[in-house]
Amino acid sequence: GGGRGEVDSAVYSANRFGRDHQYGVQGNLQNSVWETSNVYHDNNEPAR
Repeated sequence: GGGRGEVDSAVYSANRFGRDHQYGVQGNLQNSVWETSNVYHDNNEPAR
């Protein structure tokens, strides 16, 4: 999320991700919080 300066901060929580993605599930989070409730859909492991 972010990267272009349009968000001062954000909280990312309770998102579910598949494994078929081109880029990582997180990035450019300097002023944001990435919670462990963000998980992979197939095994509920934290997505990082």
